[in-house]
Amino acid sequence: MAVEKHQRIKCLVLSAGGDIFCIASTFLGKMPNRLEPVEHPDHLIEIAVTSCDCSTDLTQAPVLDYERRQVFEIPEPRIEVTEYRAQIKCCPGCGNRSKADFPEGVNAHTQYGPRFNALLVYLNQQMLLPAARTVQLMADIFGQKVSQGTLFHAVETCYDKLSNYEDSIKKLLQKVGIRHADESGVRAQGSLHWIHVACTEMLTFFGIHKNRGPIAMDEFNI
Repeated sequence: MAVEKHQRIKCLVLSAGGDIFCIASTFLGKMPNRLEPVEHPDHLIEIAVTSCDCSTDLTQAPVLDYERRQVFEIPEPRIEVTEYRAQIKCCPGCGNRSKADFPEGVNAHTQYGPRFNALLVYLNQQMLLPAARTVQLMADIFGQKVSQGTLFHAVETCYDKLSNYEDSIKKLLQKVGIRHADESGVRAQGSLHWIHVACTEMLTFFGIHKNRGPIAMDEFNI
């Protein structure tokens, strides 16, 4: 199929038996990723014109119009540290010491926040960066040395919190009339396992199992 210049094909690609299939294709008739100016920039720098080419002073001359150019830039990445101080008071009536409660999720003397942990999980699980490169990136970009143990803990915590979401995906997949399925071999715990996928255009489930075929899908309850 011929595709005109600047058109993009968006599709879901699945492999089955070595063959590649492209489904749910969408043609977008515009150039992707074009950088468009914004109406309200974060910063505004006005550049004054003070003199004409003929050397006439223009300092007090009125501004007729502006030529605008916008630069899209990333703010300097840095870690922000928030300290919570829970007050401790002594009751003048009974002498009991009372302390304020810390906010939910603030559990340790020092810890990383939810956005920091979310970035660790995203880089490692979605962008598929190995653990060593993930923690190296955090050190290079943010100047923060992170242990691989911290990364693994963040991934496990995210996994636990998504358990209800995973169950919802399975239940929805059970109700659809047609779903796509595939499996690919992968090494796990020193032996051959299989990554299984069951999906529709809107739903996707991944699971790893030591068996191929319906045995795995039955145990996944799909």
